[in-house]
Amino acid sequence: MRAELRFIRPRTPDSGAEPPDRPIPPPDSGDFLLGVGPAGEDGMDLGRVSLATPAALDRWRCPPGGFRGVTVPAFEPEAIAEALREHISAAVGETWPEVVGLLRPTVRFAARVRARGAILIVTPLDPDPTSDFAHLLRDALYGLAASGAGLDVVLNLSEFDRSMSALLGIFINFRKRILQASGDLRLCHVPAAFLATFRQTGLDAHFRIDPDEATAIQRIRERAR
Repeated sequence: MRAELRFIRPRTPDSGAEPPDRPIPPPDSGDFLLGVGPAGEDGMDLGRVSLATPAALDRWRCPPGGFRGVTVPAFEPEAIAEALREHISAAVGETWPEVVGLLRPTVRFAARVRARGAILIVTPLDPDPTSDFAHLLRDALYGLAASGAGLDVVLNLSEFDRSMSALLGIFINFRKRILQASGDLRLCHVPAAFLATFRQTGLDAHFRIDPDEATAIQRIRERAR
């Protein structure tokens, strides 16, 4: 199984994604959002990668192996895309988790996206303890919301059991962006501790929460009829 680069976009502080037609800024380093999936198969993992030219690393006096990211020969669209495609496609393993594990030293992953017909299933991944996961997840979700109108999304929290306090604002704004774009958002497999937080804050009245993925998908399809 081999990894494949699905997209790359410059990261912005607010939305997490610049429109693809915006020019890449001129400096020689920066953070980018990307989607990586198994070649020839559906689904992808969303994350963030830091890119820098050799000149930037020399300026930072970065020791060998001290940069958690990908070195690119030039900070130009074609050079960036080619260097990232080559880096991502070099990750080969027997299973997808093994492939993702090979990329984790350079790519910070936040969520997995799968399609069930026209519905996207988004599963936040177990946080990387060396990263600011709240910011990573914000970038991934906001970038997804900006990728098109009318998105129907199921947010599956089955693989995430950490503290939710830092994520409440992100979920609220993600829901707002999806609904403003005429889409729908439902949550499923919400851990008991998360449900308690929703009830304590009154958010359970605003989020559509289902027990499992199949129920959430069915509810979205019923709404679309």
